[in-house]
Amino acid sequence: MTTTATPPVLTAVGLRKAYGSGTAAVHAVAGIDVDLMPGEILAIMGASGSGKTTLLHLLAGLIRPDSGSIRLEGVDVAVASDARITALRRERIGVVFQAYNLMPTMSVLDNVALPLLLAGSRRSQARTVAAERLAAVGMESFAKRRPPLLSGGEQQRVAIARALVSNPQVVLADEPTGNLDRKNVLAVCELLRQVAAADGRAVAVVTHEPMVAAYADRIVVLADGRVSDQFQRSEVGSVEQLATRCFHAVDGIA
Repeated sequence: MTTTATPPVLTAVGLRKAYGSGTAAVHAVAGIDVDLMPGEILAIMGASGSGKTTLLHLLAGLIRPDSGSIRLEGVDVAVASDARITALRRERIGVVFQAYNLMPTMSVLDNVALPLLLAGSRRSQARTVAAERLAAVGMESFAKRRPPLLSGGEQQRVAIARALVSNPQVVLADEPTGNLDRKNVLAVCELLRQVAAADGRAVAVVTHEPMVAAYADRIVVLADGRVSDQFQRSEVGSVEQLATRCFHAVDGIA
C-alpha cells in the first residue's frame, strides 16, 4: 500500500472472493490490499483470469467480498446495506465498461443524464449537467445522436462522460480501450489522465495493455488473485520495460 501524507480516497484491505466451493472453488481474489489515491491513475494489470475484473467489481460495490474491507468516505462498502452501496455508486463511484453499456435507443445526451435521472434529478437539470460533461470530453456536438451511430472511440468518450456526470471521487474503468484502435486508445488514455487531474479524482484502470498502463502513475500486477508486484510508473522507462517487468511479475508467481 502507498505511504503518503495524503489520505487515500478508497482503501481496500484483505479482499478475498471465491467462486464455487470445496476443491472446485476458484479464488479469483485471494487477499489483496490496495489504495486509490486522489489525482492518481492506478493501472491494474495481469493475465486473463488473474482477478483484475473481479477486483474492480469489488471496489465498485458490484459484488461483495467473502472477507476484507473496502472503505470509502468512512463507509465499509463490503458490509454496507444494498441501499447504501447503490447510493455510493451513484454519487461517488463512476464505472466505465469495455462494452460501453450505452442505451442504443436513447440519445447521447440522455445516456449521460440517465444516472442523474435515476437519482431523482429534474430532467432539465440532469440534461444541463450532462451537456457540461459531454463538452468536457469533446462530445457536445454529438448530443442528439444515438450510440449505434458513433464510433467505438466516440462511444467510450460518452461512457466516460456518463461516469463523470455525478462528479464522483472514484472512477473505475474495466478494459476501457479493449475495443479501440491505437489512435482512440491514446485519446481515451489522455482523457483518463485529465479525469484524474480534475478535482483530484482517483482513477483505477484494469488493462492488459502496457501502452495503457504507461499512462498510469502506479501499476499493480495481479497473478492468481494476488498482488505479485506494484511499482511507480517512474521506476521504469519505456513501455517495453514496463511490459517486461509485468511479465516477470506474473511469471514469477505462477
